Amino acid sequence: MKIERKEKKLSAKPLILAAAAALLSFGITWAYYSDIIVLANPFATGHSGAAMVEEFNPDSSFLPGETVIKKVAFQNTGEMDIFLRVEVPPEEAWYAKGESEPLDEPYTTETVIKNWKDGIWPEGGDTVSTADWSQVFTDADGTKYRYYRRILSAGETTEDILDSIKLSTEVSNDRHDIDYSDKIYKLTFNAEAVPVEELNGELSVQSQWNMDVTEGEGGILTWSERIGGNE
Repeated sequence: MKIERKEKKLSAKPLILAAAAALLSFGITWAYYSDIIVLANPFATGHSGAAMVEEFNPDSSFLPGETVIKKVAFQNTGEMDIFLRVEVPPEEAWYAKGESEPLDEPYTTETVIKNWKDGIWPEGGDTVSTADWSQVFTDADGTKYRYYRRILSAGETTEDILDSIKLSTEVSNDRHDIDYSDKIYKLTFNAEAVPVEELNGELSVQSQWNMDVTEGEGGILTWSERIGGNE
């Protein structure tokens, strides 16, 4: 089934950026655990046509057992419709303040509970999908992705995929235990976007991602690995 979209007048720069399918590092988010409120919330993107948006109160505490509202979604900030995919699982690690290398064991990201948006972001395994996000597909280089099951039109934003994060009650600031005081938890969403267009008779997702996609009732996209595609 061919996906047809209305033509739009596009500037040259967004078209070149989108066609390059550049890697987007969305939502580089970190939080300090301490006895006082010290949550930071910077984020960045390497693509001018898409961005991560989130609802987050930087004055929230991040103490053991407490839940911090952290709503994460993706927005098309460009002038053209796009296909979107997000790498899974997201990157996460604990860091010492001022250090760029993550901390090794015994520091573990299992201490942070991520409360995904119920019914939006799939939970329960790689084969599970929702009306918004596909099951997990593995790229040729071994990277795993979930694909957004709608065309993300210019100016539109996806539903939130994350509701909140919670620090486990097992986390301690006891110097005689594993001490998480003033450590930084960093959560990174990596994503890619390509334009909804054809080049030499192929959709961008076929040439760039080696995936096939069809549009069904209600604009829901069905994703599948391309048969006989690029090797």
